[in-house]
Amino acid sequence: MKKWRGVLKTLIVLLSLLLVFPGGMLNAAAVKAGIDHNKPGDTYIPGFRINLEASVKNPAGLLTTRCYFRAKKDKNFGFVSMTTSGDGTYKAILPAPFVGSEEVHYLFVSVNAAKKVNRTKVFILEEEETKEGIKWKDVSEIHEVRLDRIQEAAEKFVTIYDQAKSAYANKLPNYQVPSPKGSIQVGSELPVNDVPMKGFSDQASVTEVPDNLKYGLSEKGIYEPEGVSTKAIVGLAVVAGGAAAIAASGGGSDGGGSVAPPPGPGGGLTTADLTATWSIQGATSDWHSASIGPYVFSGGGTWSGLASSPTGPQSVSGTWSFDETTQALTMQETTAGYSATISSGVISGTASSFTVNGVLPLIPYTNNFGVSYPSQAPDTFTFTKQ
Repeated sequence: MKKWRGVLKTLIVLLSLLLVFPGGMLNAAAVKAGIDHNKPGDTYIPGFRINLEASVKNPAGLLTTRCYFRAKKDKNFGFVSMTTSGDGTYKAILPAPFVGSEEVHYLFVSVNAAKKVNRTKVFILEEEETKEGIKWKDVSEIHEVRLDRIQEAAEKFVTIYDQAKSAYANKLPNYQVPSPKGSIQVGSELPVNDVPMKGFSDQASVTEVPDNLKYGLSEKGIYEPEGVSTKAIVGLAVVAGGAAAIAASGGGSDGGGSVAPPPGPGGGLTTADLTATWSIQGATSDWHSASIGPYVFSGGGTWSGLASSPTGPQSVSGTWSFDETTQALTMQETTAGYSATISSGVISGTASSFTVNGVLPLIPYTNNFGVSYPSQAPDTFTFTKQ
């Protein structure tokens, strides 16, 4: 009799759960999607796109499936949306890694109708060194060359790229693409300047997705805390329905509450702090390759300086602005009718020296193989007060 009483108590508990969560337990089990992936290989040949596949169990009810990726030198991930023919196999095409990318890190993420995020571990493919790849390194300045040298570097690149296409088009692993077709749409959950896509060279566009689609922000291990801006943290609150709190260290909490953005990484600098004379150094090269004069930031929101050119020193100038709340510095060059946004990132440092993610102004270029280069190449700049 005691045995049957125990069984009855168990049934009552189960029925109570079903009444409180009608269909919830069953639905949760039904839409839980597991992701299986076997690495296609261990290496990749630089200069060619990468095809990846993953199998998703119970894909019914999924909102999206993505492949997040980055090169070894990047802190944060961008992503591409995956496609499926309905058989549970999802496919992704990653942009072509460039020479010197060293490694491509990637993982898969699926999101169901309840906004439940499921992810895999991070997989790594290593760059395979090639004879042409060694030559590529000599002209990789295509990403950082100053304006007056862009055509020379581009011509060298086309020549060596042609050699590589001939040498490796028929020798690529079956997960790399010899002839790319069309532009790749890359999504970002951070401001675009926070995901510079270093290490990739392809015909692609990077677009920041709306806050309610930034699912990866709620997962640990996808974004580095120091690389996540205040704007991205606000986006996380939108995804989580306002039920997430982020501490200054970048950690997460499951408790209720509002978002508490961390203080600006620049330590609360002011516009007055930046109104000074600076030298500017890029991470990959001196800004304008070999900058001559210091750059003067005036209180009227303009800046001016001198840069090197084949005909001698060239005057350069533009505008700048600083948001003291977000610590974001926006700097534009408007020399000789040419306009380019150099920086629109959050600064990190002190009033005497700080760094900011930005871009090196370049002239847009598309080579004979349809590979396009944007008008701005990613870089990180160090400002030192003179």
